[in-house]
Amino acid sequence: VFWHSRVCQILLCLLPVIVAGFILAPVAGTRQFKSDESLLGTPAEENIKAPYDLKVVDELATKKYQRETLTKVKRVYDFDHSQGKEIARKVEEAFTTMRTDLQQGEESGVEAQAPDQKATIARLEGLIGAALSAEEFKVLGAGGFRPALAQALGEIITAAMNEPLVGNRNLLAADADRGIDMQEVPNTSGKGIAVDDINAILDLEFVRRDMPVRMQAYRTTLSPAERRVLAKLAGRLVEPNLTFNRAASEVAREVARLSVRPVMLSVKKGEMIIRDGERYTSRHLLILQEMGKDQHETSLLLTIIGAMLIVLFLVTMGWLIAGGHSWRMSFTSRDLLFLVTMFSLGLIGFRLWLTAIGSLAESFNLGADVFLFAFPVAAGAMVIRLVLRIELALLFAVLTSVVLGLMGQTDSVFYVYSMQGGLLGVLAIRNMNSRNAVLRAGVWVGLGQGVMLLSLLLFLTGDNWLVYLTGFAAAFLSGLVSAFAVLALTPLLETLFGYTTDLKLLELANLNHPVLKDLVVKAPGSYHHSIIVGSLAEAAAQAIGANPLIARVMAYYHDLGKGCNPGYFIENQRGSGNPHDKLKPSMSAMIIRRHVTDGFDIARKNKLGEVIEAGIMEHHGTTLIQYFFHKAKEQEDQDHAVHESDYRYPGPKPQTREAALVMLADSIEAAARSLKDPTSARLQGLVNKIINTKFTDGQLDESDLTLRDLHVVAKSFHGVIAPIYHQRVEYPDGVTDISASTDHEHSHTKSPPKAAAADDEDQDHRPDNIKRLGMS
Repeated sequence: VFWHSRVCQILLCLLPVIVAGFILAPVAGTRQFKSDESLLGTPAEENIKAPYDLKVVDELATKKYQRETLTKVKRVYDFDHSQGKEIARKVEEAFTTMRTDLQQGEESGVEAQAPDQKATIARLEGLIGAALSAEEFKVLGAGGFRPALAQALGEIITAAMNEPLVGNRNLLAADADRGIDMQEVPNTSGKGIAVDDINAILDLEFVRRDMPVRMQAYRTTLSPAERRVLAKLAGRLVEPNLTFNRAASEVAREVARLSVRPVMLSVKKGEMIIRDGERYTSRHLLILQEMGKDQHETSLLLTIIGAMLIVLFLVTMGWLIAGGHSWRMSFTSRDLLFLVTMFSLGLIGFRLWLTAIGSLAESFNLGADVFLFAFPVAAGAMVIRLVLRIELALLFAVLTSVVLGLMGQTDSVFYVYSMQGGLLGVLAIRNMNSRNAVLRAGVWVGLGQGVMLLSLLLFLTGDNWLVYLTGFAAAFLSGLVSAFAVLALTPLLETLFGYTTDLKLLELANLNHPVLKDLVVKAPGSYHHSIIVGSLAEAAAQAIGANPLIARVMAYYHDLGKGCNPGYFIENQRGSGNPHDKLKPSMSAMIIRRHVTDGFDIARKNKLGEVIEAGIMEHHGTTLIQYFFHKAKEQEDQDHAVHESDYRYPGPKPQTREAALVMLADSIEAAARSLKDPTSARLQGLVNKIINTKFTDGQLDESDLTLRDLHVVAKSFHGVIAPIYHQRVEYPDGVTDISASTDHEHSHTKSPPKAAAADDEDQDHRPDNIKRLGMS
């Protein structure tokens, strides 16, 4: 599901953006390092590279290392372990004061009244710094605030606060990976304690929950009520003793930053510094002196971003253009992956070619531009045109030409040249009737590129005749190499992506193909029927602008399955009995319907390609096998209900114009053979009737055929079928009509028995809608 989703297509569209960014970056990145100290202000006469090894400070790497070092610096926290003892002392003094007040009250003989009790509770709260309920005060007062209570309370608070205690563990979340540096307060030694595992540090909530457990140590000296009250009171009195020291942390970070040594970058001999014709400036000297990885990486990043934005814009424009046309319906994720692969191969190949140009120019003593124009710029677009639609090939040619122009780092000549080469390649390879047509297309592309390059050179540069001749030769060679690249890549791409190109179809169009030779032996009538269907479909495809080669080859193989049971189809019955007379209608329908799946299995086994497989499965669509359906309805009873779905072909309906044409041609050819007195008018009516029947049955709904197409198709079919099944001349007695004899022998003119009507779409009793379709 994801493979066919819009999200997957968007991700695939982003792939060329990423590829272009990283392939273009090394080319453009070298333009920053152009300097030589001895040639300030003078133009470089050649490409200059670093003459010696040198080292410069890499400020960016240094800053990066400093940042990495700072991230490892532990933050400083103050640990005051004396807080617990101070709280314990206050508790002991508070309880002592309360005992003294209690003794004085007993000596005076005055009983505490309710208002006085509230005042007493408030006084105790002020002494210990925590709130008390009346119930808790009662429990403590019942024991006379004895020293054991104060001692137990002070001990558990002191024990809990002898360890680092933080108010909230979330405060240490930023230190989870690096730990903290803890220093005691007061810090007499000046050293801290490294705490790598912050999980060992307790938080206030945990300690409060743990107080009842700690009070269990006093179960022999304190009552349960006293332990419960003291545990709650201890939870209120305990407080964090680990706090963040911002000043000490900043000092530690500054010390770590200053301790980082500068990172030195080595520039090796042979690295590109300046290109031919450029003048040296003070900026070049500064780059040479200050050349570091910071500027290099910054420029490289900007180059990558710029390249990605350019390609993203072009891809987006192509996507929007594609969204406005009906051919977007066939734009699948596989097509996108194929386009991305071709785009990436083109960029990688051109990048390698640019690397080799310098060596080739020196070896042949020619300019580098000559070899630049020899690159087969049209090859990718030509391959796309063979595999996909012309619209995609044109978009691919435009996109590729822009990116190759950026990679070539030349003026507008190469931009225009590469775009014209790609567009010309798409047009030259439009119709393939043989493999030699690819070579002829390469010749035309080479000539067109040569003329365009000459025109550009005359318009822009005005070079000498030697430049013109070498440029024309390079452009012509580019066209030839593009043709050979197409011939080499196409079989590989067909295998990898499962496409069936025109070149593959040319192989399948050979009537000596083993599969067709097997069909002519087993089912000669079906074979001859397929040949005529191919002629009909091809003519109709040419008339409406569909692919005539696909239509013809699809028709050749559409009835392969009849070779498995040839005797059950009328065109293969040579005067013998009709086997359907002995079968139930359901069994006859199953056998007839099965020739579709049998044909698909044969095509899949022989790897004929998805186009042929689609033609086999779609050439009947979901048409009703009417004769046997009506025969079954006549024999229907209550115990054996007849369902229309059992008498329909499995489908799917034709998905392309070519498959729809094969469906129509198949039905028309089969019906024409059974037509008595085949006059031109009757043949025209038969053609219109069958097309209307398929249309009203919804068999053409999923193809791209329009009503105008159907009108043209009807005329085309009639123009082909009328000369084949024309009306015969009656010969005098005793004179043998050889052609009629032959026709009868092959069952082309005799009317087939009802029970063996060819594929059963011939016996259609539906009303015509010819006038509504405009095919009267």
